[in-house]
Amino acid sequence: MTLKKRRLAGAVCAVFVMAMLFSCVFIVVEKHHDCTRDEHCPVCRTIVESTDFLSHAGMAMLLLAALMYIARMTYGYGAVHGPFVCTVGTLVREKVRLND
Repeated sequence: MTLKKRRLAGAVCAVFVMAMLFSCVFIVVEKHHDCTRDEHCPVCRTIVESTDFLSHAGMAMLLLAALMYIARMTYGYGAVHGPFVCTVGTLVREKVRLND
């Protein structure tokens, strides 16, 4: 992975984490607000959208973790080459003792 791609991935991850953090903070701060309008309260609507975002983000992270686990178990524990993981069987890795 090039340095540019790593920085981009780090930035996307940071934005995602900040969005989750700000959603949690907003829900906690505005939990007991006084509704001005019953049906069309913008704060209530934002709280609902924030909880939906957090539930979908949690499910997406769970799905991603499961897919990573399945890929890791399917392709083995090796060096990463492109999108796949290939297993490299060396004597040192398999701890084979070489006798004369």
